This record gives sequence, C-alpha cells and structure tokens, in this order.
Amino acid sequence: MQAVEGDAVRLHRDDTRADEDADVLLVMEDIADARLVLTDELIAESMRRGKAAERELQRDLGLAPPPPPHAKKERSGQEQQTEAEAEEARAEKPEPTNTKKHRLAAARTAQGDIDPTEGD
Repeated sequence: MQAVEGDAVRLHRDDTRADEDADVLLVMEDIADARLVLTDELIAESMRRGKAAERELQRDLGLAPPPPPHAKKERSGQEQQTEAEAEEARAEKPEPTNTKKHRLAAARTAQGDIDPTEGD
C-alpha cells in the first residue's frame, strides 16, 4: 500500500507486465480480502502504537504521571509523517558545524598545522 486517498487505497503491483500500469487505485468498499506481508517495520510500528495507546490509557485513568514538559509529543496515526516528508525535513536541515571534524580542524589551525587562508 502506498497511500490512502479519501475512501480509496493506492497500491503498487509487482506482478504487472511492461505494458500495464503498476499503480492501482482501489475503493475500500471493494476490498473484501487482503493478504498482508508482515515486515519488521510493520511489527515495530504496531508495537510503538500499542505502547503509546497503553501509556495514554494509563494517563487518562490517572495510573501514570503526565509526561514531563521536555518529552516528545506523541502523534496520532493521521499526523504521522510520511517517509517523503521526513526525507524532505532532513534535507532542509543545515549541516552541523560543531562536529568532531570541525573541532579537530580548529585545533590544528590554532596549533599552526593548517593555514586557514589556503583552499581545500
């Protein structure tokens, strides 16, 4: 499954010929039976959602303390980032400037090992 679009699901078929379109849009009501492929990613996501739901239930019942203010906010299934959105967010992030590589270069410059006016 690639995406949900309204009341339909976009699927990518692996069994198509070269002259057929591999992407198919199916209305949910037309799907009577499905065979899912279980992957490690699906298992991990299911466990994560189950634990989040359990924590939320315990908090609602007053059995667990509220999360600290610095804790990451849990997002519902509809708010989950798609892989493309996550990749785009990572691409927009500037490269870090305080890394070990940068600190070592600064130390070598301070010791006179490198002339900072020379190009790379």
